Amino acid sequence: MATLDFVFLAAALLSGAQSIRMPSVISDAPKLLLLSFDGFRYDYLDRPLLKPNFDFAINKGVRAKYMKSTFATKTDPNHMTMVTGLWEESHGVVSNKMYDPKYREIFWMNSSDPKWWDGDGRVEPIWISNERSDGRYSGVVNWPGGDVKYGGRLPTYSTGPYNRSIPYTDRIDAVVTWLMDDEKPMNLGLVFFEEPDRSGHLYGPDSRQVDDAIMMIDDIVGYLVSALKEVDLYDKVNIILTSDHGMVEVSPTRVIELNRYIKPEWYIWVDDSPVSAILPKKGKEELIYKKLRSARVRMKVFKKKDIPKQWHYRNNRRIMPIIAVADDGWSIVQNFTQNAFTIKGNHGYNNSIIKMSAFFIAFGPAFEEGLTSKPFCNVDLYPLMCKILDIPPRPNNGSLETVKHILFDYDSMASKGTGIAVFCTLLLVVALMAGGYYYWQRHYGQKEEPIVGEYVNLDETNPQQGVGGGVPYEQQEQQLNLKNQKAGYGQEHGYGTQ
Repeated sequence: MATLDFVFLAAALLSGAQSIRMPSVISDAPKLLLLSFDGFRYDYLDRPLLKPNFDFAINKGVRAKYMKSTFATKTDPNHMTMVTGLWEESHGVVSNKMYDPKYREIFWMNSSDPKWWDGDGRVEPIWISNERSDGRYSGVVNWPGGDVKYGGRLPTYSTGPYNRSIPYTDRIDAVVTWLMDDEKPMNLGLVFFEEPDRSGHLYGPDSRQVDDAIMMIDDIVGYLVSALKEVDLYDKVNIILTSDHGMVEVSPTRVIELNRYIKPEWYIWVDDSPVSAILPKKGKEELIYKKLRSARVRMKVFKKKDIPKQWHYRNNRRIMPIIAVADDGWSIVQNFTQNAFTIKGNHGYNNSIIKMSAFFIAFGPAFEEGLTSKPFCNVDLYPLMCKILDIPPRPNNGSLETVKHILFDYDSMASKGTGIAVFCTLLLVVALMAGGYYYWQRHYGQKEEPIVGEYVNLDETNPQQGVGGGVPYEQQEQQLNLKNQKAGYGQEHGYGTQ
C-alpha cells in the first residue's frame, strides 16, 4: 500500500508541475496575432483621448517609445520589412510605385504578381515560413503582399485580394474563427487596417478626424480582446499592435516643382513625393543631377551610389539612378496646380525624422508586463516573431538582441519548468519501478535491490526537448544575426498616396 501511495503522490506532483505558468512556446503551435494600423504615428497614443483598450494593452504588456520605420517610409515596403526582417533594398519592394528595368514594367500597389514581391524567389514572408512546420497554419487579412504566391504557396487562410470595404470587426472575426478551427487551427494571423493613415492624408495628422480614428481603433482593440476571452483564448495568444510609419502635415505653400529646374522630356517620373524616383533619358543623368543640386530648394538630391548608407537603399535595380527627397513637410510635384493639391498629411520622408516612426504595443504570455521599451527598428520585429513562434528565422537584417528585453523571461522559466517536470517524471518512474519490484518480490520471493538506470541526457537548449523552443539568445545571435548584411536579392492601399 505504501508503494501505491508513493505512485499517487508522484503523479500528483507531475500534474501540479504542468499547471505552473509556462510560456506559449511549450505548445505545439504558439499563437501570435500581428495587427497593423496604417499611418499610426508613435505619439498618437499620448493624445488626451479616451482610449481605455490601448491603456489596458500597455498596462498588460510592452510599449516601445517608438518603432523606427525603414526608408522609404511608405506602406508596402515597411509591411514587407516587418514580415521578412529585410531592408527595402534587400526584399525589393522599394516603394508603393516602382519601375523594374528587368521587366520594363511599373509596379502599382495591390499587384499580386509574385515577381514584384518574392525577390526573384529569395524572399519569403513569415506566414509561409510558419507553415513549413507541422501543425502550423497562417491567416492573412488585407496585408500588403498577403495574396501573393511565394514559391507557389499561399497561407492556409486568407480573405483574398485586398478589399478595403471589409468592416474592421469582420477582420477580427475572421482571425478568431481561424484560431478556433477544429482541423487546422491558425496560430499566426496578420491583419491590416487602413486607419488612421486615410484620415491623416485627407485631413492632416493633427485633425479631429485622426483623433476619431484613434478612438475607433481603440474600440477595435477592445473588440479583439473580448472576442478572444469569449472563446477562452485571451491568455494563450500573443498580440502585437503596430504600424508601418508615421505622418507629417503638408501644405500647398511648401511645394517644389521639378519642371522649374529640369525639362520633362529629360526624364521619367517613376515615383512622386516625398521621395521622387527619377529615371533619366539617355545622356541626361548628369545634367538632371546638376540642375536639381543647384536648385537650392528644400530637398536633397542623390545619385544612386551616393544615397546615405544608413538608409539601406542603394543596392537594388528598382532604385532609380537619381532620387530627390523632400525635407520634412515639403512636397515634390512636376507642375504645381493649387486645385490638384488635396492632401494634408504625408509620409515617405527620411526615417530619422521622429514623426515618421510607428507605435508598438505587445501583450500576451510571451511579453513582459508594464514595460516601456527603448526604441528599435521594424527589421527587428521579424526575429522577435520567429522567437515567439519557435521557428527558425531566414537570413534577415534584424537583431533579436535588440528586442529580447521585451520578452517575458521564458528561457529561464522554461528551464525551471522543465526541471520540475523532469524531477516529477523521474519520481513517477522510480515509483512505478518500485511498485513493479514490490509486486515481483511479493510473488516470486526475490530479495535483490533494483538498479535504477542512469539519467537520460535532457538538454534544455535542444529545440526538440527544451520548453524554451530553441537555442539560447547568445548562441542564436552568433548563428542568425545578419544585421547590416545584404540579402541575396539586394545584393499602401486602394487610394491616394499611401
